[in-house]
Amino acid sequence: MATQAYRDWVKAGRPWKKATPIDELDKLARRHGVQVLGTIGNEDHLTAAKPEDHTPFSTTAWPVPLPGYIVTAIDISNEHNLGVRLLSDARAGRIPWVKYLNFNGQHYDVLQDWKPRPNPDQHVHISIRSDWCTRSIGNYDPFTGGSGGGSQPGAHTVVAWDRANVRDAPRVSGNVVSYVEAGNSYPASCWTRGDTVNAEGRTNDIWIKLPLKAGGFGYVTAIYLKGDEYADLPTSASC
Repeated sequence: MATQAYRDWVKAGRPWKKATPIDELDKLARRHGVQVLGTIGNEDHLTAAKPEDHTPFSTTAWPVPLPGYIVTAIDISNEHNLGVRLLSDARAGRIPWVKYLNFNGQHYDVLQDWKPRPNPDQHVHISIRSDWCTRSIGNYDPFTGGSGGGSQPGAHTVVAWDRANVRDAPRVSGNVVSYVEAGNSYPASCWTRGDTVNAEGRTNDIWIKLPLKAGGFGYVTAIYLKGDEYADLPTSASC
């Protein structure tokens, strides 16, 4: 049964926006080609007897009431051990804006000292503290691999053997944001799997993530880089 908060929200015109950390995580995930499953909930979420963080009038907001109609949760595909990475950073105090995490059938809550409890979510659900709604997560990026936000932007080096496009996602349909030139070396962050590319007599689904001089990251298929199928990055350097 819908709550009075839901009815008031509908009467106000159903306004909502994403909390700053949720908006930033949404954009980071899409930039890295990781599927975002949702932020604001469907009608079942919105009309629940106990509205939670996928609604802009959550009754479980903590530690303060919501400062407006703000959604404080996001669901993301659990790729490349994302949930494990986030939990490790939460327990280490590196992401103080997180209230709780769900993934792989478990719930981890800061109020329970991050101890696991059963939960049906297999994807990664992130709920943030309500006192962080308008604050940024800074340069934290959980999609680049490793602890504390992943590999350093230039942790590795790759060398191009031919000119190739650098795209904004590990997909052949991604927008071209730069390019690599034959014989030049480039700093690289990590490797990830994306679209399978058939070119130059080779087939490979490995893409190398490169920091861009203009800021942000791009991806180039490893086919046009010297070395093995990972462009000589360690197999452990996955994004």
